[in-house]
Amino acid sequence: MLGINLGEIVAILVVAIIVLKPEDIPGLLRTAGKMVAKFQAFSREITDALHGTIRETGIHEVQHEMTEIIDLEGKPQQAYDVTKIEELKR
Repeated sequence: MLGINLGEIVAILVVAIIVLKPEDIPGLLRTAGKMVAKFQAFSREITDALHGTIRETGIHEVQHEMTEIIDLEGKPQQAYDVTKIEELKR
């Protein structure tokens, strides 16, 4: 999830119980949950916007066309990374 294992979560909870009053912890967790939900919604909006832009500009189709090279006989050929052209010449 966030790179936090179970032991670290337990340590954080123990410190929270010591530092905070036990009756404040549910409110803190509720607030943290709302913040995480807002962050996830924001992240989803950004992802959707980027995917929409990709669809509108046609970048996806160009990428698909570039990866499918067809020879004169209509057989699909392997596309090569042009940045590695020197390796192909050897």
